[in-house]
Amino acid sequence: MKTSNPIVYSRLATLLIFCGFVAFLFSFIIMLEKLAVMIDPAHVAPCTINPFISCNAVMASPQASVFGFPNPLLGIAGFAVVMTVGFAMLAGAQFKKWFWKLLNIGHFLAILFVYWLFYEAVYDIHSLCLYCIIVWFMMIPIFTQTLRYSIQSNHFLLFGSQKVSTFFEKRAFWLTLLMYAVIVLAILQHFWSSWLALL
Repeated sequence: MKTSNPIVYSRLATLLIFCGFVAFLFSFIIMLEKLAVMIDPAHVAPCTINPFISCNAVMASPQASVFGFPNPLLGIAGFAVVMTVGFAMLAGAQFKKWFWKLLNIGHFLAILFVYWLFYEAVYDIHSLCLYCIIVWFMMIPIFTQTLRYSIQSNHFLLFGSQKVSTFFEKRAFWLTLLMYAVIVLAILQHFWSSWLALL
């Protein structure tokens, strides 16, 4: 069984704290804006700039409350856990294999939710929430780098296959860039005429 590299471990901990904090902060801001709109329907969120960069349009959509309550509450709770894990790692905590498995499964479900929200925002709502995009961009490295560390440390086997796990481990950085590129290119392509209108 592989042993944890202290440098790699501390780097992952720092990433979880930083990305978790940024995502937590913007989830909290989105929640405040959601409450402001609920109190005053005429309230315009600071991230509402034009018809296609409109937090108000996104917050007013059914997709903004998938489970019957505002989505940012999931972010606030989830990213608080991410930060807690990061701080515990920096403090020297060593987690069991089952913990890393559950953490990766949780991150996988979160990244699926992120890409579903991205698809809905671009192709159904036809509006973007800048604060939401920041949260999405923080979730991507949380997912890929936690999975990479888990594979390196023999805590998690992707799809139960050593070959698939090794393939991912060696290309985690490029997968991270690809996941960013999918979102950026889709936004540029779908809103191309809107971007040109701003020039």
